[in-house]
Amino acid sequence: MKFFPLSKQSAMFNMAVLSMLVQLSFCTNAAAQAIDQTTDILNSAASVSGDAYNVFASSNNAIFINGNTGSVTEDNVSAGSVLISSGKLIVINSDASETTFIVSSVIGKYGRLVIDASGNWQYSSNNDQDAIQALGSGSTLTENLTVYSISNIPYNISIIIYGADDAAVISGDNTGSVTEDSPFTGNQLVATGKLKIIDRDNGESALVASSTTGSYGRLVIRASGYWYYSANNKQRPVQMLTNGAVLKDRLTVVSAGGETYSIDITINGVNDMAVISGDDTGSVTKDNVSSGSIELSTTGILTISDIDRNEAAFKVQAISGLYGTLFIDAIGNWRYSANNNQADIQALINDDTLVENLAVSSVDGTMHPVVITINSLDIGVKWTAPLAREDGSPISLSQIAGYRIYYGSSSGDYVNMRDIKNAAVIKYLFTDIPAGQAYYLVMTCYDAAGRESLYSSEVVIRNRSIVKQWY
Repeated sequence: MKFFPLSKQSAMFNMAVLSMLVQLSFCTNAAAQAIDQTTDILNSAASVSGDAYNVFASSNNAIFINGNTGSVTEDNVSAGSVLISSGKLIVINSDASETTFIVSSVIGKYGRLVIDASGNWQYSSNNDQDAIQALGSGSTLTENLTVYSISNIPYNISIIIYGADDAAVISGDNTGSVTEDSPFTGNQLVATGKLKIIDRDNGESALVASSTTGSYGRLVIRASGYWYYSANNKQRPVQMLTNGAVLKDRLTVVSAGGETYSIDITINGVNDMAVISGDDTGSVTKDNVSSGSIELSTTGILTISDIDRNEAAFKVQAISGLYGTLFIDAIGNWRYSANNNQADIQALINDDTLVENLAVSSVDGTMHPVVITINSLDIGVKWTAPLAREDGSPISLSQIAGYRIYYGSSSGDYVNMRDIKNAAVIKYLFTDIPAGQAYYLVMTCYDAAGRESLYSSEVVIRNRSIVKQWY
């Protein structure tokens, strides 16, 4: 038997031999001639192309095939939504009827292959098919399509469809908000929502369940897209927020396909009330003025704290009251002044007082009262004119001639008397009572005819302060 090893072929030809079926028979001249013919075909193939060929023997003729594979990649479209792969099917065979092909259009599971007589083929597939769009990165589909030579010999062309990662479409609640000092439970500020995810890749229409810590709070998300954000209301950055100020917390979630998505939380600030303390009362005394002045004045200092940023200060202002004005600066120093000559102040006697209720304000609007009392050092009595005599008959002011005040150093012993000969006068000041001395007083009213009323109830004055007064 005569044998020609394949190593005698040209070094330019790199041939992949898939299968070779050789029937050995008696070593006759015919067998040797068939082997010589096979060698000639191999040598002929070597001069055509340097590509790899599929080789098999059929009817004693070796067949060499090239261009029978192709590939497309999801979303790598050339025009419209069509994936395209092309090539040329080459069959080298001594039988010319097997190297020409039936012009045809072959419909596969995912696409269509068109081939001409010379073996030029083009495969096209709709990229939008669910089966293709469901492919993830690294996944493939294989399409085997059969064409025929003019002698009706079938040949397979194999197309591989490679998958690519499709971007997920995420919608829904990608923002949320909470408000300082409005906790949902305990000290936690809470916001909730749900994201919706659509991903045509198989198994990727979901989110990765996770717990993510942000700058101020924590977000927990389920695979279904439900999320829950919580932040501690007592943390200083939150409590320092002023009304209208906000903090932003951005947290990232991940889809099953590895894409990231942000959820933005807004923390809204509210005003925290300032804490004000210190000198919030003061007093002035009638006629207690400096030489040449008519101003009554007193001062004090208020202190303020406020956790809100830049709000631990007072509004600089002048606050007008009924009798005077209070001035306050940003750090809480205040001064009250009133004109001593006002009629209301000059009318004060004994324990009479005027009370001035004023209010200062912090820069955030927190109000705090400051109460000023206007006192009198005068010792005396005040009264109102009677409207009836002791017998019940009426008496007018024109019928009254005056009033008498009787007083002494012991109860019931009224050895002193002051006569006020003017019915319109309704008060009398004592300027000669020694400090520490107690006096007991009663009062009468008399008319033009000299008729005098009975004593009033007794009043005690002591140490320039009145214990009881009557009207």
